[in-house]
Amino acid sequence: MSTTSREFFERMYRTTQDPWSFASNDYEQYRYQTILGFVPPRRFSTAFEPGCSVGELTVRLAARCGHVTAIDIAEAAVETARQRCAGLDNVDVHQGSLLDDLPDTQFDLVVFSEIGYYFTKSQLAGLASSIAERVADGGRLLAVHWTGVSADHLLGGNDVHRILREHLPMQHNHQESHSSVEHDGFVLDVYTKLDPAVDDAT
Repeated sequence: MSTTSREFFERMYRTTQDPWSFASNDYEQYRYQTILGFVPPRRFSTAFEPGCSVGELTVRLAARCGHVTAIDIAEAAVETARQRCAGLDNVDVHQGSLLDDLPDTQFDLVVFSEIGYYFTKSQLAGLASSIAERVADGGRLLAVHWTGVSADHLLGGNDVHRILREHLPMQHNHQESHSSVEHDGFVLDVYTKLDPAVDDAT
């Protein structure tokens, strides 16, 4: 079974509700904290989180953004994320593939985290352009990926970020890497979609 297929992820989430321990792992909690450092409260009115898994980051984004749209390829993950976000009227969670089910609307913030490994180089290059189209002028994209090695991944985290830097038609503002003795680290990139009206004025 392909590790990029919906069937693979459905099986993972049906076997274990949180197969990657997003709710409890110290590394994941630190990653969330780092991401939120780039999401000031009330700065973004609309946010998009592809690959939301069980909704741990979704809940945190909802506390800082006006509205969060989240999707995951696995219906089992979506069920858990909806339970996790129950009572939050500013969150919508849908089942969908990033390649086939990108929303038609634009967002002030896109958090592209822990998902880029599951695409081929050509798919990710094309997806970079598609995602950029969903970022509103002046909006921000955060890309965050683990830099370790997994048999499930088609690409390593550093490869994911290299491809994004080459193909995202957005301004690259910031990059930082995080690591520790206890675990492999992650890389974080921040992009901004320039507002053509502002560019023309300058």
